[in-house]
Amino acid sequence: MLSTQTDRLAVWSGVAAIVFFFAGFVVAGFVPPISPAISVANVAQFYQSHFLNVRIGMLLILRSGMFMAPFVGLIWSLLRRITGLSSCIIYGQLVAGAANSLFFFVPAIIFSSIAYRPERPPELTHMMNDFGWISAILPWPPPFMQSMLIAIAVLNDKSSSPVFPR
Repeated sequence: MLSTQTDRLAVWSGVAAIVFFFAGFVVAGFVPPISPAISVANVAQFYQSHFLNVRIGMLLILRSGMFMAPFVGLIWSLLRRITGLSSCIIYGQLVAGAANSLFFFVPAIIFSSIAYRPERPPELTHMMNDFGWISAILPWPPPFMQSMLIAIAVLNDKSSSPVFPR
């Protein structure tokens, strides 16, 4: 299935993306997540007392996003090997994967912005915290679509030696 050392490196790049992503949340102190039920003052106090951890954690998450590109590119190149597969599926997976990588960057930028000036008015910190968590959790459609397109491609590979063995 993997023809070159570069392909293997792209697989490990996907693993690195996941490791850096979750490590970033742990380092930031976001495991367990900040409860949406806590007060405005407590949210502000969290960022004032953990601003360095949040900054370092978000740097890890930003790094995780860059590792997604080779992994998504590898999936795209493997899907192209499936004979008779519609280009809509191949390019749809690529676009969904690219959009998915944005959701590694956007929440990290928002949380970094909060930690950059932890002395902001508590209401702004609270609002940005909500925005950060919503942008981290809510955008499930691109990865869902990417997974569905990959599944469709794999199930439509009727060759004697499928690209993705079942």
